[in-house]
Amino acid sequence: MAGTSELSYVKHVVSEYYDYFAIPVEKNGAKQYEPFQDRIAVEEAHFSYKGSEREALCGLNLEIRKGEHVVIVGENGLGKTTLSKLLTGAYLPSAGKVTYDGHATEEFDRKSLYAHISMVQQDFVRYRFTLRENIGIANLARMGDDKAMEELLGRTAGEELIRRAGGLDAQLGREFGGQELSGGEWQKAAIARGLWKDSDIIILDEPSSALDPLAEYELLSQFGEMIQGKTSVIISHRVGICRTADKIIVMKDGRAVECGRHEELLQAGGEYAHIWQEQAKWYQEAVFKH
Repeated sequence: MAGTSELSYVKHVVSEYYDYFAIPVEKNGAKQYEPFQDRIAVEEAHFSYKGSEREALCGLNLEIRKGEHVVIVGENGLGKTTLSKLLTGAYLPSAGKVTYDGHATEEFDRKSLYAHISMVQQDFVRYRFTLRENIGIANLARMGDDKAMEELLGRTAGEELIRRAGGLDAQLGREFGGQELSGGEWQKAAIARGLWKDSDIIILDEPSSALDPLAEYELLSQFGEMIQGKTSVIISHRVGICRTADKIIVMKDGRAVECGRHEELLQAGGEYAHIWQEQAKWYQEAVFKH
């Protein structure tokens, strides 16, 4: 007989399954997407999930300029992941709009839009393929470029991962007798997969959730170098990644309450400064223990 915790988990999964089907079907527009030249804008956007008593987004306004490295921070459950789905056009706002150079996401042909966006979600997929296939599935045309793949993995996951896995063509996952990776290693592989697509826009939702502060710092320092020339959006509840951002957007209760760079937001003494001060203790403890 199933225990209470197991039944609670099953209920949660089933609820999400039915919530998915309650979301309006995305519209496939006729306009072919071309890389935007100026900005992505979210204008008075509202979004709510069926059955929820409150909106996930309620009148959200923000903009992302071409080539910017943007970090969106805030506590969990405040609309950040929902925002990522709106930015990609996977979800459409119930009111307001999301535009690329003035064109609303629903105007675009979905296939042409998705071809230019790479997204690494918080609940990333762990493919029980070879290490090469795990990365190369994002861009099959480059699958055989060993040098480029090894360089990318070395920068995102470290050369040790390739050795421990047994090489690019080693099977991953115990189900098929392969090498099992840790949660952090799977997450690094997912980030490498997102970068392998070589898209104009890359969105990472909680990219360091399975990493300790030191591993997070090392990975995201490398990440900043690898996305030169791209527009990037990192969504996180951790603020350790914000120092190098061109723009930090702080979300609270479905709205953007602050926007600026690290130093100016600290000096403002608002929501960002509060989160930074609270998390600084954790980072300091982790570094001290190391």
